[in-house]
Amino acid sequence: MIDQTANPTVMILTLVFGGYFIIWAVPTIIIIVLLSLGDSKRIGFLDRQFSRNVAKLHSNSTWMLPHEIIARFTLYSVQYPFLKKRATSNSLKLSFFMWGNFLGFWSFFLLCLILFIKSL
Repeated sequence: MIDQTANPTVMILTLVFGGYFIIWAVPTIIIIVLLSLGDSKRIGFLDRQFSRNVAKLHSNSTWMLPHEIIARFTLYSVQYPFLKKRATSNSLKLSFFMWGNFLGFWSFFLLCLILFIKSL
């Protein structure tokens, strides 16, 4: 049953984070599929920009498995503000892309947190 006396702040936050998450999720699913199953140059570029030790990462034979690529992309996106100082590229497209993914993943996390707290 829907609580008619819900806090308006919680409802607004839920709408903002939920709305951005829905708008962000569809293209991100396509991007993740292209990244994990597509050309290795894409994830290699992200590795060179954000990985601490690229040679060690690429020496492992499992670095190109699709689930490994998705995991690295997710970690790069979630930690982007802390990793952006490592980037050697000043590309505005890369920065915009990573900030959008950072906000998308964190909107998902915050939406889940808000909904969990609201259900208590």
